[in-house]
Amino acid sequence: MYQFETAGNARIIIRATTATNLLGVSYAENDVVAVFDNAYFDLGFTNNNKPINQSSVTLLHYNVMNIDRIVIEPKSLSYSHFNFIGTNKITDETIYVPLKESITTNNTGTTFSTRTPTNLKPIFIKDSNLVNVTGYTVDYSTGQISGLSNSTIYTIFYYYQDVGLISYELDKVETPYFKIEITGENNVNGISRHILMDIPKASITIQPILSFTQDNLATTNLEFKIIGGKAKVVYY
Repeated sequence: MYQFETAGNARIIIRATTATNLLGVSYAENDVVAVFDNAYFDLGFTNNNKPINQSSVTLLHYNVMNIDRIVIEPKSLSYSHFNFIGTNKITDETIYVPLKESITTNNTGTTFSTRTPTNLKPIFIKDSNLVNVTGYTVDYSTGQISGLSNSTIYTIFYYYQDVGLISYELDKVETPYFKIEITGENNVNGISRHILMDIPKASITIQPILSFTQDNLATTNLEFKIIGGKAKVVYY
């Protein structure tokens, strides 16, 4: 009898089963779509009962179980999540980041914003009563604001221009089939062993939820339907 102890340090590699295009990115057959390090996972089975009739009584002749799903529990939100829930991936995209900040003018009614505002987006400056003020000028090359009251605190809303590293549009999602490979370490009868799991074909089934309600961004578990009930586990 074998006693298994999990170390919870699995690496899960998700690959494209065929050449495909996902989020505007082309993947070759067996190409890596996403990787989850130090992840946990569960395997689920479904019953496929075989009833037989004996007189007027229905008996369970035998019970067949098929592996049905894998649920991946990543420890935190990462780029890999968006490879399944976005519809378009863009790199080096020009973005306009909104800012709100408090500014205090000097004795000449002049001050500077923290970032350099873009002239492609509106600027709103409000007084202590949150009423919009007018009559000021903005130097869009330096962020200098002049023409305000002397030695006065204002709240400014503006945008600055930046470049996005990677952006995802969260819209209607259509995903292909994936191949899932899992490697890690378990203790078998007190001895450290490596584990290899291979799921040749799976499809993501869950509607993801991204949680921004705690210090570390998290997500619900990713659930994949195992197509054909095919999976293999090897300890070595």
